[in-house]
Amino acid sequence: MSDLKTLVKSGQWEEVIETLDEKWASSEPTALECFYRSLAAFKIDDYFSAYNLALQAFEMDGESAEISSYLSSLCVLVGKVKDSYFYRKILSTLSENKEIQETLPDGIIPDYTDLLEQLEEKPLLHLATKHELYREWDLAEHWYQQYIAFEPHDRDGYISLVRCQISQERFRAASENLKGARAIFPVDTAFAGLLGDVLGELGQHQEAEACHQWAIDCDETDSQVYVRYLRSMIANPQHDFNDCVMAFDKWQKQYVAEIKGAIPVTQLGERLFLRVGFIVTGLDRGRVAPALGAVLSWYDENKFEFIGYGEGDLTNPLNRYFKTSFKEWRDVSDTDSMTLFNMVRADGIDILINLSGMASTETLLCFGSRLAPVQILWAENTLPGCLPEFDYVVSDRCQEELASKHLPLEGSSVFVARREVLDNDSRRKDDRFSFLADASLSKLTLETASVWAKILLLNPDTMLLLRSHDFYAEDNSRALIELFGLFGVAHRIDIIEESDRRDFFAQGDVVLLPTNGESAEIVVDALCCSKPVFGSIENDYHLSSGVDLINALGLGDDLVFDTNDKYIEAVSKYVQNPAQHQVLEEKIKASFIDNPFFDEKQRMRHIETMLTSLWQKVCAQGGA
Repeated sequence: MSDLKTLVKSGQWEEVIETLDEKWASSEPTALECFYRSLAAFKIDDYFSAYNLALQAFEMDGESAEISSYLSSLCVLVGKVKDSYFYRKILSTLSENKEIQETLPDGIIPDYTDLLEQLEEKPLLHLATKHELYREWDLAEHWYQQYIAFEPHDRDGYISLVRCQISQERFRAASENLKGARAIFPVDTAFAGLLGDVLGELGQHQEAEACHQWAIDCDETDSQVYVRYLRSMIANPQHDFNDCVMAFDKWQKQYVAEIKGAIPVTQLGERLFLRVGFIVTGLDRGRVAPALGAVLSWYDENKFEFIGYGEGDLTNPLNRYFKTSFKEWRDVSDTDSMTLFNMVRADGIDILINLSGMASTETLLCFGSRLAPVQILWAENTLPGCLPEFDYVVSDRCQEELASKHLPLEGSSVFVARREVLDNDSRRKDDRFSFLADASLSKLTLETASVWAKILLLNPDTMLLLRSHDFYAEDNSRALIELFGLFGVAHRIDIIEESDRRDFFAQGDVVLLPTNGESAEIVVDALCCSKPVFGSIENDYHLSSGVDLINALGLGDDLVFDTNDKYIEAVSKYVQNPAQHQVLEEKIKASFIDNPFFDEKQRMRHIETMLTSLWQKVCAQGGA
């Protein structure tokens, strides 16, 4: 025991845990040992173990004032304030334990009075949320898990924990927690939907759709549940655009109804100012919002009045990019479709543009009605354009099903902020020619793996580097080995852990896109590092923004191909022709210099021309 006391007195808590765990393997614990082991757990922020061990110590020795005092403070820290009153109340009846007093380091037990002064409801949940706000993911996840350990039936705790794991792309861990939550909340459609979302991210598309279908069957009145199912279909490479259109049509018939309001829609006619509304709820705030906000800030206030509809007010850090983009701003957080409908009509909007795509179900429900004389969908996912009340769809490319609504924009309809190139000369690990891919498990389909395997086999001395998306998790690494092992190239795949995508792209030579497309954010980061980005549009059913960006920069003829076979052939020709490397690299660098795509003022002029011409056309026709 003297050795244990020495460890406690010197604050060597890991050694305390190791010593007691070893001792308890062959003998029963004493009250004092439980107390010391509880303190050790407390000092490594394992409050759940600390609490239970302290209870055990108290049950074995209810006469030591130090144990009761410690328990009272611990109860406040974990949110059991009423229990703390009991342990505090009985202190006057208990005896001091001289052995504990001589052993404990000074100040190890938090002062009970100080804790009460800082008292918060659900303190562990509050602590976790605070860390999540500052993107301190490991700490946030730890405290969410501690909170759930104390409150295993708290629905918000599970949702918060899963949200934290999803933010880190730890989809495998999230799926395990969601399966546990589903056992506790078996008829809660939110958990079924979240599990479907997470399984989709893991590339388990069939299982994902099964979860979403189960949620629909549980609550056929919830339109949002069905929208999650639609998003799952869009992510599933087994479904082409027509499959999604048929499912969307079913959703529309079941859930979308015309909203009738007392405020009439704005009438057509000449305007001193065109009032244009932009719905930006759910818009990506990482790279899309900064680029969009920068362009819209150049609008001509003598011809237009721009009104924004989004979450929170403009003082919210997430909305900082829009401070100079709109004359007026409407906070539509948690706003239902009827309220949004009346807000837009009351604002007298002439042209309403939905930039949120399928991010907001309530927004989609609005577009079963006429909110403004002209209604436009402008989003990477064009499926909502199938709603009859969308008059036009702004996009670079367009599916055949939406051809009659297609509204092209001079230049490009894609928005993505570019970043500065890092000094990465030292990042390269070797001189071997390496392909690069920044693709999540949801993008790593059998078709994509097959195409990339053919490229590797045609170029024997090359490797494929994958940027890790939690790929070191055991189940994920096993899935990758099995996937690429089907094509005999698992040994030529390497995983690179890099938080900044630009650091990753510095470690190879050519970027390969998945066969079902990729986002403009990934493509622009690769191109700004002067890396060729090759891709195919053969099965790019949803017309990914990454390909649109390549075309907008004038690089489509060199990098984008209409079949997978041509994609494979072009990459191989490039690898085997070193003289072409510098030529294409210089062309990519030149595409970033004075390119209209990055000219925010000019892009705004193109948008204004489109809006003005469209309004004149609609007025001349007497309607959209």
